[in-house]
Amino acid sequence: MKTYKSFLSFTLSLGLVFVVAYLSGYFLDQGKEIISALYTTSKGIPERNIFVWVWSTVYVIMVIQMTVTLANRCLRRGYKVWVLVLITNLLFTLTYFHLKLTYLGSSIILLQIILLIILASFYIRNTRYLWILSIPMLATYGYSFVLSFM
Repeated sequence: MKTYKSFLSFTLSLGLVFVVAYLSGYFLDQGKEIISALYTTSKGIPERNIFVWVWSTVYVIMVIQMTVTLANRCLRRGYKVWVLVLITNLLFTLTYFHLKLTYLGSSIILLQIILLIILASFYIRNTRYLWILSIPMLATYGYSFVLSFM
């Protein structure tokens, strides 16, 4: 039964993250002029291929943390915060790239950072190791927040 529960948790987490990543990529493709403007005006932006690897890593970390959160009974209340993180991830790409509301998008990233800090503190209190995976995610979202103002 434990293997079934873990598999079900993994499948649900992977499905949610896949849908968010796919829709975020769609909204990102709609905002090509903003991306081009970022690359022409901003300094310190890495090559586009680096973003693919970084965000792929962030999505893998999300799946790992969400799977453990859902599979473990005492961690399940953290799953609600994960759903909020995924929703704000979609809202960011929609507002910043598709609707071109850059200040609203930047404030949504700030909200995501706050939600990830809440999750990290939740994991620090309730697990021995899972909070460590929050560090690269917070760094990525923090860098995205800084980039949104460049």
